[in-house]
Amino acid sequence: RAIAQVLAEQGLQVIGTDQSSGGFQVISNGQQVGRVSGGDTYTDVLPQINLAFMLPGDQAVRFGLAKTMARARMDQMKATEEVGYDRATGIPGGSGGNPELEPWRAWSYDLSYEKFFEGFKGYVSAAAFYKDLESYIYSQTDANHDYSDLLGALPPNYFPPGVVPKTTGNFTQPENGSGGYLYGAEFAISVPFGGYAEWLDGFGAIFSYAYTQS
Repeated sequence: RAIAQVLAEQGLQVIGTDQSSGGFQVISNGQQVGRVSGGDTYTDVLPQINLAFMLPGDQAVRFGLAKTMARARMDQMKATEEVGYDRATGIPGGSGGNPELEPWRAWSYDLSYEKFFEGFKGYVSAAAFYKDLESYIYSQTDANHDYSDLLGALPPNYFPPGVVPKTTGNFTQPENGSGGYLYGAEFAISVPFGGYAEWLDGFGAIFSYAYTQS
């Protein structure tokens, strides 16, 4: 007799991306407003396979392997900036987007075990996962960003007497990093109350515990 039934699903996805963003900002020492733009093109090949081993006794073991990607938020990929001066201190600061930002990319490995109780209609499960990051998105701060153009655009007497404005300050924008990992495990139990009393049919509880590390 068959010891296990194996169900398999596999596929391949190819994604081509051409992204761009444009806007306006102060240039030429504050004397005019100019258009800024940027972007990037890239292609991702994303294979995947999912295997399910259906074992006797209402048990199942599942394994998944996939190359995954997650795009940046739209506001993270904008070409424009938000900058300004603190009038009381004369210190500039700002933030902006990055139109050349690429997505999160990772190889994902998943393994799980499930045991179902047919008469009881409950189950227990245990799962483990590991993600090998090829690229990720983080916020980078440049402590010496040049704000000379912004300073030149400010009106006369913008700062109180005695305040000397600085031409450099912090500027934060998203950037791509590479490398890293994320792994963890999860254990869950489903308890239908209808197995204890008929009048509780339709009610139940799920208990779970998860651990992650990166």
